[in-house]
Amino acid sequence: MGSIKKLLAEKSLPNRERHNSRIFVDLAENIHIHHREYRFVYNLDEFFEFLNVLKESELDIRNYLSNNINYKEQSYPTTLMIAGGRSRQLKFIKNSPEPNKSYYMDTNLKVELQEEFVTDEVHIHYRDFRLAMDRERFKIFANCISEANLNLTNFESKNSYVRKTHNDRIIKDFNINNKDSDEDKVPFSGVKKIPLSLIKSNIHNDIINDWSPNLKFINKIKFSIQNNESIPPIILTKKINGNFIIIDGHHRYYAHFVLDKSHIDSIITDLEYQDTKHLRDAIVSLSKFDIHTNFNYFLSDFMKSFLGFKLNKFYKDDYSLKIKKNSYAYRFLRSIKYFIFGKEKIFKNFFEKHNK
Repeated sequence: MGSIKKLLAEKSLPNRERHNSRIFVDLAENIHIHHREYRFVYNLDEFFEFLNVLKESELDIRNYLSNNINYKEQSYPTTLMIAGGRSRQLKFIKNSPEPNKSYYMDTNLKVELQEEFVTDEVHIHYRDFRLAMDRERFKIFANCISEANLNLTNFESKNSYVRKTHNDRIIKDFNINNKDSDEDKVPFSGVKKIPLSLIKSNIHNDIINDWSPNLKFINKIKFSIQNNESIPPIILTKKINGNFIIIDGHHRYYAHFVLDKSHIDSIITDLEYQDTKHLRDAIVSLSKFDIHTNFNYFLSDFMKSFLGFKLNKFYKDDYSLKIKKNSYAYRFLRSIKYFIFGKEKIFKNFFEKHNK
């Protein structure tokens, strides 16, 4: 969501053509994601990174909605960072040649008239994004851009406009300082990064030296970790005598240890180990089912993710907005601001405060 300084141009468009009512993924010379008349181009590595972020975001958003059943769309005046949290908003793309470059059509800007047999007629390429339309809609689009350019030139000749510092522009420093940090990898909300040194087993005195795990399974987990793929968090007891006890996740703990990782994604319960027998029995049963069905259903993973949803009920941005919204003092001061400065000034202050 932005904050409009000046509307440069606006036009009404005819309805979309019927064929621009689809969403599909096309594996041709590369990955094409088609959504209505828009197309995004990725190479395979870029696509899988994009896909992983969407998967993680789905978990976060479903989690949030399950714990905030009164949520209504368009009820927040600014960004509510749920999916991946603040770090996701600041992280650079990893699977491209450079964070600000893409593999295909990185510097393209061109407008094409297609052959008569092509339905779209006109293609507008902006880097690896394509907008398709017929000639009628293109002419409206082009006239709108021309009008906007004239209005912008006229505005700049009469006004001073200097782009101000915005906290999104700290992303360079963020990525330099956090490039290899496990602490900033947030697979989904409700999961905490716990030091491996604080995690113990109730089955093995020394997980690494007293246990011989299935190495084929360990290697699969290691491969997922090394390729930044999402894996379920381990499940731990509450902290007892300075340590957490593994309820489920010995293999994931082992794989993280041999990869020399310092922290592991964990769900912390409020239970002691002796209170988790039924949970452990359920995990074993689901794991046996997954093994028997060659992991076609991944029900054990689903159970762990669902548990993560139910254990997490706290979102900083959401909590802050709700408290301020319900505070009598906040509402009173806001009404005074509205009276003195007007609505535009209030929202400007609100955006600046919440983007710090």
